[in-house]
Amino acid sequence: MKYFTRELIEMGRSRDPATLNRQEELWDAACERYFDQLHPLKGEMPSGLRRLVEGYYLHDAVVRGMGQQGTTFVIHLQLDAPPQSLLTLT
Repeated sequence: MKYFTRELIEMGRSRDPATLNRQEELWDAACERYFDQLHPLKGEMPSGLRRLVEGYYLHDAVVRGMGQQGTTFVIHLQLDAPPQSLLTLT
């Protein structure tokens, strides 16, 4: 299910205060629906994925590199949230 639609994101680019207020309300509602659906799925996730979802905020992370090292696929992310840590996924 897609919660954060293109239309919702584009509303956030408005210069109209009323539109921005409405966008914030809709964004908060979308976040709530997203987390309501995510929560029951956590019990079905492998433990490593669950730790990733619960321990890191991946929104706006920058992919610094990805590729194969031997038989392992590696992704390097720089997190947006301070202190902009580097996260390596294998």
